[in-house]
Amino acid sequence: MIRLLHTSDWHLGVSMETASCEEEQSLFLDWLGRTLWERRIDVLVVAGDVFHRRNPPNSARQMYFRFLRSCRDIETLQAVVIVGGNHDSPSGLEAPAAVLETMKVHVVGTLDAREESLEEFLVPIEGPAGVELVVAAVPYMPDARLGLSAIGLGLDEARQSFAEGFAALYSRLADAAEELSSGAARVATGHLTAAAQEPFRAGDYHTPLHSVGGVDTLPSSVFDRRWDYVALGHIHRAMAVDGERVWYAGTPVATARTESGPRQVLEVCFEGGERVAHAALEVPRFRPLHVIRGDRATVLEELRYLPATGTLQPYVFLDFEELHDPSAKSPEQELRALLDEWEGPPPRVVRTRVIRPDTDEPESLLETAPHLEDLHPEEVFSMLYRRDHGMEPPPEILQALRQLLPEADEIDEPTTAPAPLPEEA
Repeated sequence: MIRLLHTSDWHLGVSMETASCEEEQSLFLDWLGRTLWERRIDVLVVAGDVFHRRNPPNSARQMYFRFLRSCRDIETLQAVVIVGGNHDSPSGLEAPAAVLETMKVHVVGTLDAREESLEEFLVPIEGPAGVELVVAAVPYMPDARLGLSAIGLGLDEARQSFAEGFAALYSRLADAAEELSSGAARVATGHLTAAAQEPFRAGDYHTPLHSVGGVDTLPSSVFDRRWDYVALGHIHRAMAVDGERVWYAGTPVATARTESGPRQVLEVCFEGGERVAHAALEVPRFRPLHVIRGDRATVLEELRYLPATGTLQPYVFLDFEELHDPSAKSPEQELRALLDEWEGPPPRVVRTRVIRPDTDEPESLLETAPHLEDLHPEEVFSMLYRRDHGMEPPPEILQALRQLLPEADEIDEPTTAPAPLPEEA
């Protein structure tokens, strides 16, 4: 039996607004290494967005390489397959590839669908009967890498064109995997937005995939039926796209207030060339995340008696619901007094807001402006266009811009870090 573990969207180096997530990310990687050992995993697949920025901090790189070094000592682990996401630098990921290959780590930062042969993107996994599993490493695919263009096409035409482009790519890879070993099980990766069995919601990703022709989602039919399992990244909730066959693993560590639910990785087992088992492994909540909303007394009372369930002090988002009263003391003053009296390390209050019930418009008490590094190039362009022209940029201008953005893929600058997430109501 071949055991595969699917994870994605680590976003190493990310901050929960202004609070670094590196402590819990380091604990997650330690837990992941132990899990690979204990569950006798044969293949680890990381489906993109390893880092949060194209030029990650050195501390994030150190975590990454320290983890990969530990993988070398796991006897059952035959391969680590890592693909780039829209937050990763393709050339940055692939730079140490020659060294990492000696440690059974296979990294693919970019793939050009126009190449005649795709065999180099296949990773064969050996079993007692020879090759029993083939993994196709498909990273984030911008327009240019698919050899397609949305210029001059309507949205429906663009959607059809890109669906056909992705379908052709996954079909060609299935052909190559079948030729490599006809009796082996087949797994493909991807970092994209595919229509899932439940609707997406605000906070399911950090940055929209602007450069996929303006097409928001792809149908699950783009994944050739010969793939026994498709390991996807980009969406931050674990969810099924196509039954038990196509899955998002979600973020293993919360990176935003919308990610307060359980985190997990996915274990998939193959035997005799078929998928025979699928299970979710819950990741410990090293640093819990709480969103508390209500009147002032309720919020402060819940904060006072937060359960101590994690290794690290929790992140807390506080939403005070109260009418505007100029003579009333600010809840911020009472909050600071409560935290000053805290016994031991207090929780990390990331943001507090006042929600006016008559308008339901939040007023942030701790407001932070987005940094330029936290904006996608298209968002910067759109903001400048609105400033200069007083209107949104026309679709044809955005389509032309998207043709240029893939050219930045090889620039190791933090130009495609995410924009701030929409706040929850």
